[in-house]
Amino acid sequence: MSKQIARTNSSNYIEGRKKDKLINDLREEHEDTIKDHELQTGEHEYMLAMAVRDARIEERVYTNTLLKKEQSRRSLENKRTTSKMNDIILSRIVSTISILLSIIFYYIIMSGNTYLMSF
Repeated sequence: MSKQIARTNSSNYIEGRKKDKLINDLREEHEDTIKDHELQTGEHEYMLAMAVRDARIEERVYTNTLLKKEQSRRSLENKRTTSKMNDIILSRIVSTISILLSIIFYYIIMSGNTYLMSF
């Protein structure tokens, strides 16, 4: 009977060891799964952050391009306006000078006639 009790104790001990090993294996597997999940979550967060960063950079580049185009357009428009204004001012100066020259010639001619009439 003592042999049978020893066998029972030994088989209970072996069964207990198997259960402990299985529990430890499951714990390790669970810990590995948690670590994998954390890594995947971290990777997803990183990828999301990179996508947001890239989108912001693209938006800045696009906005910067639009801003440069608008500045170029305004600069060209300002040059055109300035050129037109300069043309108008120049034409008025020329017409004013021609009017003044006409008046001066008129007075020269008139004063010459009066000089001649006095003889």
